[in-house]
Amino acid sequence: MMDATTRTAFRFQVTPLTKIVLDGAPEFIIPGLLPATGLTTLYGPPGSGKSFLGLHMSLCMAGGLPFFGLPVQQCGVAYIAAEAGAGFKKRVIAARQALGIDRGAPFWLVPVAPDFSGKSKDFEALASEFRHLSVTAKTIVIDTTSRTMGGADENKVADMSAWLSNVDKLLHMIGLNGVTLAIHHTGKDITKGMRGSSSLHGATDAEILVTKEEGGLHVATVQKMRDAEDDLTFSFRLERAVATSNGTTAETCVVVPVTMPSKASPKTQQANAPTGQAALALRFLHEALHDVGQVPPASNHIPNNTRTVTLDQWREYCRRRGLAENDDPETFRKAFRRAKDSLLERRLVSIWTNQVWFSGAPNVPVNGV
Repeated sequence: MMDATTRTAFRFQVTPLTKIVLDGAPEFIIPGLLPATGLTTLYGPPGSGKSFLGLHMSLCMAGGLPFFGLPVQQCGVAYIAAEAGAGFKKRVIAARQALGIDRGAPFWLVPVAPDFSGKSKDFEALASEFRHLSVTAKTIVIDTTSRTMGGADENKVADMSAWLSNVDKLLHMIGLNGVTLAIHHTGKDITKGMRGSSSLHGATDAEILVTKEEGGLHVATVQKMRDAEDDLTFSFRLERAVATSNGTTAETCVVVPVTMPSKASPKTQQANAPTGQAALALRFLHEALHDVGQVPPASNHIPNNTRTVTLDQWREYCRRRGLAENDDPETFRKAFRRAKDSLLERRLVSIWTNQVWFSGAPNVPVNGV
């Protein structure tokens, strides 16, 4: 009779009903947006901001920072910049600096496009390089799908199936049972979904469409999510930023969140977006979290891996950055209170005792504020 050790050595791991149990592994890296395994696509037309959003998501994962207010399971990320190549470096530097992520975060850039098509063995060469450099990436980002197909036809089922197979082999060779995030294009008609063979759609576990609306607002909508809700929508803007490294500067853009993931429409979300002093206070909280934010000990009140600052730190950033119209202490006190209460009402900020953080979910009770 076979023992457990012998059974687990079998390739297909046939399991009887009595042995089918939950293993407790996280289902999502980002709840409701990025599953912990399988294939997710982030797709949209040119200029939609999908690559900027993919990079922002990747660095939040590597740094263990909240993504649009949602808690993130920190993990290593390998980003294949097949479309922008070495020019992608300035985006990485600017985004890392804007997010305040330590340079030692588990993030690796691949600036040379591999060929994952047909009979190509680039997936083996890349896996070998990852092992040699001790790359522990649970998430592999491919930007973009078409630039890693080596001239194969993404409209042909056989070519797309070969690409999917090679990408899957790369993940298995690394041995971390992770997720692939593929940046992809739409066709001429956005309503028809992703460009190319429908076999890609059939293979995905999640799909997020990114579009650019009038006024420069970029909107991301979950179009497909296995074992969870779809139709979640959030929005962002791209703002100019300067990447600084080794005494050299370069201009690019970084993602600035506008609304958090919600079932509401973009117009409804925009109506909920803060204005005036509340918008300024939210921006100053963002700065404080990047500069002095820390992840507190695990608790039932603050999401895991979420940076917080104290209420006093947030208040001081608002005071120094000029939230109020003048320096009168009473004027500032009232302005800060109104801004804080407005953000709490909109569920954009949460407070527990004296800890403050961005919130993408209903507020926890407010104590001692």
